[in-house]
Amino acid sequence: MRKIFYIIMPVLMAIIVITRVESYEKEHPRSFDESVYPLLASQLFVDPANYNTVGLYENFLKQRGRKLPDYFSKPLFKHPPVFPYLIRFSYSVFGVSQVSAFRVSLAMGMLLMILAYLIGRELFDDVTGICAALLMTIEPVSWICSQKIWMETTVAFFMIAALYLFVLFIKRGSRYFMYACGLMAGLAFLCKYPGILVVPAILIFAIIYERKVVKDIHFWISLALPFFISIPWFYWNFKVFGPGIFQSLYANHDMPNVVIYAMQRKEFPQGLLLLSIALPVLFWLFNKKEALHKAVFVSIGAGLVYIIAGNIMNTLKLTYVPEAGWRMGLFGGVPWHFYLGRLVELSPFYFISFLSIFYAAFKEERRKEHMLLLITAGVILSFYIIWGNYQSRYITSVSVPLFVLCAANIVFLFRKANDIKRTWAQKAYIYGLGVVVLYFFGKTVLVGSVLAVPNGICYF
Repeated sequence: MRKIFYIIMPVLMAIIVITRVESYEKEHPRSFDESVYPLLASQLFVDPANYNTVGLYENFLKQRGRKLPDYFSKPLFKHPPVFPYLIRFSYSVFGVSQVSAFRVSLAMGMLLMILAYLIGRELFDDVTGICAALLMTIEPVSWICSQKIWMETTVAFFMIAALYLFVLFIKRGSRYFMYACGLMAGLAFLCKYPGILVVPAILIFAIIYERKVVKDIHFWISLALPFFISIPWFYWNFKVFGPGIFQSLYANHDMPNVVIYAMQRKEFPQGLLLLSIALPVLFWLFNKKEALHKAVFVSIGAGLVYIIAGNIMNTLKLTYVPEAGWRMGLFGGVPWHFYLGRLVELSPFYFISFLSIFYAAFKEERRKEHMLLLITAGVILSFYIIWGNYQSRYITSVSVPLFVLCAANIVFLFRKANDIKRTWAQKAYIYGLGVVVLYFFGKTVLVGSVLAVPNGICYF
């Protein structure tokens, strides 16, 4: 089976390149970020110390008579510089142009497809890996982001690469994989601070399922590595902002408003109470009776299905395409479970991914593998749900773990046909499941053809 992937991988890569490049080359509006990052890379190309948007801020004020957000006027840009440096590298290879900047997003989107195969193969088998790679070629979030000059596919690549290297560490036992994992997590952090979320995801999984790893000093050093390699960036901030560095970082990322917004939401007290009860129960649960384990996970799965029932009905409608556009605040005031429902509306395959909660409840075989991916996606989604600024591009990093889960569930369901004794019933089951998968595939392509192919949206 591995040889099959090596044969079809160039085909999948070609599909990704052709579809994304064709969409990028169309006349389309560009988001503001798509001018910021190429500009930063151009400045770094000339002067590595010139990492700010002061000139952009002043020109915008002069030409349009209104101010950009205050962080654009600061002498150091608020996001760490790995993504602009990657664009700078692309400039050195392909020349200074918008297309060169776009190639970074495209390349990282392509690498996400390859990582989906590698993780699927390592956690499950080659068939699952191939299925995951096929699905990632049409996954809408990474599709849209890989044809924009946005950092999301780059952050997602480093986060998922860290996850893959952690898997290799668990499977092979070599501490070098864990150190490489820490390095990738550090690069994710130095693209955008939420890239560090892969570290708590790995830590939570290890504490619950791989406690022998927690006793390994190399494990802890590796998880601290992202902070060590970030020292030059924070030293740079200290040189620019002095003792007010943390206050500056806090304000530049709009943390006061985010915290206030989160605390003012009507779901905040209930969520805080639920979290304070759920976390100790879940940690205690994993060492207790299997029946209790099933009850809790079935309750979580049933609750999830209930809250996104409307989104499930939407995604089953062939002609339904979720709302997208250019208006800022397009998703202001949406319910806290926006991301969960939106993923399902973007692709019904995400609903199959969520079925892993029920798999973890009833099947001990491969439970750890399912839980590693569920915990990773859960930590990332939880952070952005609390953050409250709903834009689907922010959660690009959940596409690989959730689509690997989807592939694993599809393969599992098809293999269940072997348990059916009657030939007619077995064929009916296979054909029925095949029709569902083909419909989901077609619906996902349809959403992509409406939202991604024209390349005319920003908020989705």
